[in-house]
Amino acid sequence: MTGASRSGHRVALVGILCVAAALRFALASHRPIWIDEVYRLAWAHGCHPSNFYDVRSRRLCINRHPGRLADVLQVVAPFEPPLDAIVLNRWMHGVGAASDLGVRVPLVIFGLLTILAFHRLGAEVAGPRTGLIASALVALSPFHVYYSEEINNYALAACCVAFSYLFYFRMLRGAGPGAVVGYVVATTAALFTHYYTLIAFFAQAIGVLVHEAGRWRHLVRLAVPFLVVTGAFACYVPVLARQLPYMLSQPSGPFGGGVYLGERLVVNILFPWIWELGNLLPLPAAVAALAFVAILFGAGLQALGPARLRAVIAINAVLPLVVIAAGYVVRRNNQILWPRYGLFFTFAALLPTAAFWGEGRRSRGRALAGVLALGLLGAGLGYLFGGTWQRDWRRAADIVGHAGSADQGVIVYRPNLVFALGRYLEPSTPLFGVDDGPTLPLQVAAAADGLASTWTAFAWDEGSPLPAAVRSMLACRYAFQDDFQMWRLSLSRYHDDPAPDGSSRRTTCGPRNGFLPAGGECVVETGAEHPLIRGWIDPPGPRDSIELLVDERATAVARTDVPVGEAHQEGPPRIWFEHRLDLGTAPEGSLHWLGVRVHGADGAVQSGQEILPCVKRSAIAVAGTGGAELVQGWLSSPTSGKQFRQGERVQLNGWVFSTRGIREIVFDVDGEEVQRSHQHGFARPDVAAGFPQVDPSLATNSGFVAQLDTSRLPPGPHVVTAAVANADGSLSPFRPARRFEVAAASP
Repeated sequence: MTGASRSGHRVALVGILCVAAALRFALASHRPIWIDEVYRLAWAHGCHPSNFYDVRSRRLCINRHPGRLADVLQVVAPFEPPLDAIVLNRWMHGVGAASDLGVRVPLVIFGLLTILAFHRLGAEVAGPRTGLIASALVALSPFHVYYSEEINNYALAACCVAFSYLFYFRMLRGAGPGAVVGYVVATTAALFTHYYTLIAFFAQAIGVLVHEAGRWRHLVRLAVPFLVVTGAFACYVPVLARQLPYMLSQPSGPFGGGVYLGERLVVNILFPWIWELGNLLPLPAAVAALAFVAILFGAGLQALGPARLRAVIAINAVLPLVVIAAGYVVRRNNQILWPRYGLFFTFAALLPTAAFWGEGRRSRGRALAGVLALGLLGAGLGYLFGGTWQRDWRRAADIVGHAGSADQGVIVYRPNLVFALGRYLEPSTPLFGVDDGPTLPLQVAAAADGLASTWTAFAWDEGSPLPAAVRSMLACRYAFQDDFQMWRLSLSRYHDDPAPDGSSRRTTCGPRNGFLPAGGECVVETGAEHPLIRGWIDPPGPRDSIELLVDERATAVARTDVPVGEAHQEGPPRIWFEHRLDLGTAPEGSLHWLGVRVHGADGAVQSGQEILPCVKRSAIAVAGTGGAELVQGWLSSPTSGKQFRQGERVQLNGWVFSTRGIREIVFDVDGEEVQRSHQHGFARPDVAAGFPQVDPSLATNSGFVAQLDTSRLPPGPHVVTAAVANADGSLSPFRPARRFEVAAASP
C-alpha cells in the first residue's frame, strides 16, 4: 500500500468511525431504558430491583449514587458474570448516573472499539479493502448500532469477542506471544461478561483442531492459550453452578417446535442486516433475503486464503447456529433462540461478506450486490430510528407530569416496570407496582385511597386479566377517565374533574351496594360456624334478580325483608339478602372476595360497586409455632401522604406473624384504640421469602386487612398504629406508624 493509499485508507476509516459514532449517539441520546436495562443499571448500582410498591422515584436505587464495588459483586452473583456491572459501576462513580446518555457512553466506546478490531481482522486476513468494508458493515449494522448503546452486557462482550477473533487468527498465522496474551485476555474477559461467548470459544477450539489437523506440534502450541482461558474460567464455575437454577427457570412460553426453530434461524441470520424488521417480513421475503446473504457469504468465503482458513471461518460462522439449535431442541426453551445472543457470532459471518467486495475485481454483479446490501442495512436502520418498536417510558412520564395533578399516584403493571417509569418521573410521585392474585383489591385500594387522581400504566400485559380488573375498581372510585395512546403501553388517568377540552369520558360502575357481615367482618375460623353475610343492593329495575359472587363464582342467595331501622330511599326499593357462607373446601390461609351481581329484566348484567374481603384464617397464624418469641410485621397502608374525607373508610392492610400466635390485630389512632380485627392469617408468599429462618407456613400466612371508619375522627392530621394481641392479652406493636389526614366532609 502506497503512502497516498495508506492516507486515504485512514481517512476512510475515520469517516466510518464518525458515522458509527453519530448513529450510536443519536440513538443513545433519545432512547429511554427498558426493563432489561433497568436490571443491569440496578446491578451496576449495587442493588436488585425488588421493592415495587409505594415507592417514590427519588428512592429508586437507579436514581441514586452507585454503591460500592462489593455490593455490585454480591448483587450480580446470583444472575450473570460480573465484568460489565463492574465496568459500569466504576464509570458511574466517575461521571454520575443521572443521565441515560452518560451511562451509555462507555458502551458506545466499546462499540467503536469493536469496529476497530473487526477492521484490523479483515485487513489482516484479506487485505485493507476488506478491512474497511468489514468495519463499515459493523458500523452500519442496526444490530450492532442498537446493542452498542444498550445498558447491558452485549457491547462489552461483543468488543471482547471481536478482539478475541483478531488475536485468534493471528495465532493461527503463527504470530508471537503478543497474540497469545491478547487472545487470553480478550477471551477471558468475554467469558466473564456473557455466557453465550462460551459458544464462540467452543467454535474457535474446533476451528483450531481443523486448522492444525495432522500438525501436532502446532496443535499443542495453540492448545496452551485455550487451556489457560479454560483454567481461568474454571475458577468461576462454582458461581455459574449456583446461577444455573435461576437461568434454567426462566419462562419462555410454549415450546415452538421445528417450525419456530426454522423461522427464528432465518430471522436471526438476517438480524445483522435488518434487525427487528426481520420479524415483520413475510416468509417469502425473509427467505429471499436469507438466500442473498448466504450467496454473499459463500462467494466471499471462496475469495479468502487457503482451504484451512476457509474451513475455520465456516466453522466459526455455522457451528454456533448448530449449537444453539441443539440447545433449543434439548432444553425445549424458546429463549435460547433470542436473536440478541447471536451478536457474538456475527464476526465470522460478516468477514467473508466483506471479502466478497474486498479484494475481488469490480463487476456489475458486485455493484448490484452492494446496492442490495446497502438497501438491507438502510431498511434496518430506518426501522431502528423511525419505527415504533419500544415502549416509551420517558414520554409516559412526561404525560403524567404535565397532564396530572399534584395529588396523584401511578399504578403500574408489571410491577418491576415501576423502575422503568420511575426513572423519569417527578421525584415525589408515588408508584405502586401491582400483581395478580387475591390481594389485588387490597393493592389497588391502598394505592388509590385518598388521592385526587390515579394513573395506570400497563405493559407486557398480553393475556392478563389484571388490567381489566384494575380499571373496573378505579371506575367505581373516580367519575372520569383519560386515555393516552402509546405503543404497547396503556396509560390512563382516573379523576373526578373533567378536562376543559371535553376529552375526558365518564367511567361506568355498577349499582350501589353494601355488606353487613355478622360481627362487622367476614372471618372463617377452623371449627366455627359458617359466617352469616347480610347485604343490600340498589337494583336498576324492580324485577331484577341478584346473586352473590364468591371470587367471581355465582352463589344463590335468599332475599330478606328490610331490616328494622333501615330507612326507605326513593326509587326502586333496595334488595336485601343474607347468606350463610360455606368456605369448607377452601384452604386455610386464603383470602376471598364477595360481591353482588344483578341480572336485569332486560338481560343486562351489572356488578355492585362494593366488594367484601373474607379471610379463612390459618391455624398456624392463630396458634404460632412456639419457641423463641419473635414478632415481625409491617403496616402497609394507608400509604404516605394520603388525605381522606370525613366519613370515608381507610383500608388498613399489611402482614404480621408471631411465634406466640395472634388472637387479633389492634389498631390505635392518635394513641387511642379504635378497632380490633380478626381478618388475619391469609397467604402472603412474598413475606416468607424475606424470612428464610422462620417456619415458612408461619411467615406465609401473615396477611391482614381491616377498614377504619373516619366518621368519628376530627379533621386534621392523624397517626394510626397497629399491634398484635397475644393469647395472654398482651400487645406487641409493629411498624410503621402511618400518618394521614382527614378533611372535613363536603356539606
